[in-house]
Amino acid sequence: MKRGQGTGFGDWIKANVQRKGKQARIQTKKGGQWSVLKEFPENLPAGVMSIQYNNATRKVNAFKPLNGVFTFMTKDFARKEGKPPVPKHKVDNWGNDVWSFIAVLEILEDDTFGGCVVPHLLRHKFEPIIIKEQDGEEKQALGTAGYGKYTEQLEEYLQVNGVWNKTFPYRDNPLPMLLKAILRENKKFQGQMENGWITSLYTSSSPEEDTDFDGDDDTPWIE
Repeated sequence: MKRGQGTGFGDWIKANVQRKGKQARIQTKKGGQWSVLKEFPENLPAGVMSIQYNNATRKVNAFKPLNGVFTFMTKDFARKEGKPPVPKHKVDNWGNDVWSFIAVLEILEDDTFGGCVVPHLLRHKFEPIIIKEQDGEEKQALGTAGYGKYTEQLEEYLQVNGVWNKTFPYRDNPLPMLLKAILRENKKFQGQMENGWITSLYTSSSPEEDTDFDGDDDTPWIE
């Protein structure tokens, strides 16, 4: 039996990218060997960044910044082509059922990374709540479940997208309904990235600490 060439998009890894004309090569460890890429986006910049890399085919499918503050907008939820988004299920290390979904965010207004999409993993922490209408009638509405960091991250995402204060009917799968409302709101918001992942979202200006990432070749590696 022989190993296949691999057809997946690959894993997100940190890499130092060098460009020379229409060629590109990457280094995945400081002081390590360089690998010449066979396929990569034409707008792949030089510098230290996060890349979605298939090692078998030496192909970069996507790239995103490691660190910094950027302007984002929700582009979609991860889903199969032509299908509505649905929550994904897995069992964690403690045997608990975990439901989650991925918001696909696009970076705006950045010379180096503008147009890049960043996956933002969120827990599907929704539950039905009872609300009273003005006439006193009780109705079931969509609410967030419990407390903790995963619920807070979900509420943070809903807030910056302008739908947190809206009332939605409860659905076992509220994702299509929420996506439609979020795209209608068309909100821009700020996001802090660390090691290639979004750590916080907010509607105000950038945090006071200077964490901008310009993507230059001399950007230091984060050990």
